[in-house]
Amino acid sequence: MRTAIRQFTNHVFTLASLAAVLLLLAALVLILSPMLYRGAGAVVFRGTVEFRKMQMAQFGRGHPETLQAEIARTDEARRQWYERLDHFQRGIDTERLMAEIRRLYRNFG
Repeated sequence: MRTAIRQFTNHVFTLASLAAVLLLLAALVLILSPMLYRGAGAVVFRGTVEFRKMQMAQFGRGHPETLQAEIARTDEARRQWYERLDHFQRGIDTERLMAEIRRLYRNFG
């Protein structure tokens, strides 16, 4: 009787251990796969807009229409980020804030 219980608990423990290892493996794959997929772009160089501009300027390689469209897309994306950075910088630039406070105090004080 005790042998049957011991064998049963042995099998249950083995299955629980296997399930834990598989769960950890699945979590690891779930977390690391996006990083590996996106990080592969850093290893396999596909070029940037600046690289394609340089290729066009120095060697005349590429399609001008495609390059201009890509430049327009990247300029728009950069403009949005530059606006965000400028907005953030205005919030932490204490000299600028103090000058504005002094001006407001003189005008309305």
